[in-house]
Amino acid sequence: MVNSFAKGISRSTANTIIEKKVISLDNYEAGKVVSKTIDSKTKKVKNIIVSYLFEKNQTLWVVAYTTDSESQFQKHLPIFRESVNTFRITENS
Repeated sequence: MVNSFAKGISRSTANTIIEKKVISLDNYEAGKVVSKTIDSKTKKVKNIIVSYLFEKNQTLWVVAYTTDSESQFQKHLPIFRESVNTFRITENS
């Protein structure tokens, strides 16, 4: 399902897809999608989002980080990646 989702992301959405791929994290394989929204009038970044998508037993979980600053995005991305590596799907989820 994660692979299908990553392949199905369309560039025609309001956000521009910068990156989409399947990656290996500490505990899971996940779909990674990075997107950016630019204000059409000011041409400034409205937001940047990185989402990790996890699938187990046909249920999809999404863990996302978003900001409105490219510099903050780059600064905090390694910390978010560490946080994503702590994500666990339990049997009761």
